[in-house]
Amino acid sequence: MNEEKRDVKANFDEFWDCVGDVVFSLVQSDYTSTDVFLSNFAFVKERYFSYNATLTPEDRIWLAENYLSDFVELLQCSTAIAAISATLEVITKPAPHSQIH
Repeated sequence: MNEEKRDVKANFDEFWDCVGDVVFSLVQSDYTSTDVFLSNFAFVKERYFSYNATLTPEDRIWLAENYLSDFVELLQCSTAIAAISATLEVITKPAPHSQIH
């Protein structure tokens, strides 16, 4: 394994060590506080987009071909962010022509 690809794996491990448990808690945990949930979501979202910006398409392919379980974890993170973002958008913005009674 060349040095550059070793860095891709090491960088992923560092990223996932930081956010992995929080990603799973966003999807699987019961939160008693909306503020804590939103704070955790913002944390994961910021870390994901910062990390994702460092990856090239070739890096993603290499990760998928050599460390499939890690690549799937990256997909789980992006899927959780997309699902939560879409849900928050729907529940925080009223539909057109709707009225609050």
